[in-house]
Amino acid sequence: MQPNKNQALLVVLAALLSIKLLLLPLMEWQDESIAALELTQQKLQRAEGLLAKKEALQAEQRLMQKQLEQALAGVPVVSDVQQIRIETLQKMQRLLEPSGVTVSLFDIASEQSLADTGVSAAILNIELKGKLPQLALAHFELEQQFPNLVVNQFRLSGGRIDGKRDITLVMMANYYFRTAAKAPKSAPAAKQGAKTS
Repeated sequence: MQPNKNQALLVVLAALLSIKLLLLPLMEWQDESIAALELTQQKLQRAEGLLAKKEALQAEQRLMQKQLEQALAGVPVVSDVQQIRIETLQKMQRLLEPSGVTVSLFDIASEQSLADTGVSAAILNIELKGKLPQLALAHFELEQQFPNLVVNQFRLSGGRIDGKRDITLVMMANYYFRTAAKAPKSAPAAKQGAKTS
């Protein structure tokens, strides 16, 4: 009976050794593989989420570029800033002269570039002289003819506002323009379309 018992003990010992040497490392490797797989799946989900956000951001960027191009459509592109100042003053005078309104002051108070748009804004001080109805019409005509001219402040001065005496309309306005060298780049899709044409 002793040899059978020894054999049984040897079988149990062999089974325990095989569990310790083979099965436990195999189970540890499986646990590590499962953990690595779960980590990879989490990374994949994060990457898919980032990709979806990237696509949404790219669509938003294309929309913003389109809106910028639409907003800049009325902003003239000039090659010489001094020349546009002279031309703007002359155009204002030609526009307002038939209605009896004169431009008595056309002064550029300051000029600044608006970041990353290629647009510059000149702050203008403009004084117009004439009768009140003509000044009101002149203000309207200026807004129609110069969509890139945005009046910030205005005041009337020079006596009674009875429509019979000349009065002065003093305006402070932003005049927006783009210089040819600083005009913003078109969207990449528009560039490719232009190249293939």
